[in-house]
Amino acid sequence: MQIYHRYLHPDNRHEPHLVRASGFLKGGTARVLAGGVRINAYPGPHDPHARDYYDLGTDIPPKRAYGVDLNGNRSVREVYWPHGHADVVEFPDENRIGIPAQVVRDPLP
Repeated sequence: MQIYHRYLHPDNRHEPHLVRASGFLKGGTARVLAGGVRINAYPGPHDPHARDYYDLGTDIPPKRAYGVDLNGNRSVREVYWPHGHADVVEFPDENRIGIPAQVVRDPLP
């Protein structure tokens, strides 16, 4: 199982509970520049002392979005599972998609 993390903000603070209850990390229409229906996360576990994030694990390999730092080093900026990607499940009644996932580290209180 690979570990990823997601940030929490006011409109998704309940997400870790939903992942635990359903067994799926769900996503919908992407915000910002990504476009399409997808699930976004960030690679690896987050700093265990930071607030407003949680870690999750899944066996579904993601696609990777790369970035370049000021020194020209290329690294994975984020990971994502788009609509139609292998093992992505559709939830048409919710207009969302999901991947099997589990919470491996809760957000700090």
